[in-house]
Amino acid sequence: MGNFYAISFLAADTSSNFLIHVNKKERWYDGSLILFANNQNLQAINQVNLEQYVAGVVESEGGNFPQLEYFKAQAILARTFAIRNYNKHIREGYNLKDDISSQVYLSRAYYRNSDLIRQAVLETRDTIVVDSASGAPIFAAFHANSGGHTVCAEDAWHKKLPNLVAKPDPYSEGMNSYEWTKKLPKKDVQEYIARKLHTKLTPELIAAIDTFKQPERLNHFRYQNKSFPLRDFRFHFQLRSTFFDIEPDGNYYLLKGRGNGHGVGMSQEGAINMASQGFTYREIIYFYYENVKLESLSSYRQLMAEAPQLAF
Repeated sequence: MGNFYAISFLAADTSSNFLIHVNKKERWYDGSLILFANNQNLQAINQVNLEQYVAGVVESEGGNFPQLEYFKAQAILARTFAIRNYNKHIREGYNLKDDISSQVYLSRAYYRNSDLIRQAVLETRDTIVVDSASGAPIFAAFHANSGGHTVCAEDAWHKKLPNLVAKPDPYSEGMNSYEWTKKLPKKDVQEYIARKLHTKLTPELIAAIDTFKQPERLNHFRYQNKSFPLRDFRFHFQLRSTFFDIEPDGNYYLLKGRGNGHGVGMSQEGAINMASQGFTYREIIYFYYENVKLESLSSYRQLMAEAPQLAF
């Protein structure tokens, strides 16, 4: 009897797992479960072996395509991201979240490709991606599809990172989420662009909007001596990417787009295509990231000794 800060359900060994229900969905995890009150909510933390966590991320982020070399590349990037961001939420009592603000981690690897995913994790278990100059783990960004051209970190997040540069990506072309379309009311688009440019909606500006095309991927909408980032337009209108052309269609604009996601780092569908063509995980990583090398985790063993704690 008494008051306690938390309740812990500790795993007996690495084969232990548990099942919980979140928003009417089942979620199955390896490792231990820690529960504590957080204001009016119940905070759940999964304490899990790093490699089991990596396998769960690989399945959650892109486990539907059975390509071993792609799974290996994704496992290395998931591990790299975890190491680089290990203390991101340490003040909150855990290491990483289970959503896109960290990496998607919906469960342990257990679905149809789980055996292949665990093989990929096992065969790359001592590997991360580091900057070739500093030796530090890179920011291992990835996304669904580049639309045929990746984006540099500076254009996506205002921060220049030497490993994340813009480059042509033919391997993403023609894949599942390569193309998309969306209709938007002309009035909404025109008024938004005029507001972002801090200018009046003139016939000249309307003509510029009507004919907006991206034969090559752009990072800004430019008109006369004014501009604004296309990422703002993407988030405002909830588009799949910033890579699109505009075509008038009556009272609407038809946006014809390419790609899915922020476009920085590895295109998952591009990597899947590369793997299907016989490229290795090393070739995939070296294609999508600049000035990097694959490194052993030996210098991070002390950090690795503690099991990561993931909040969900």
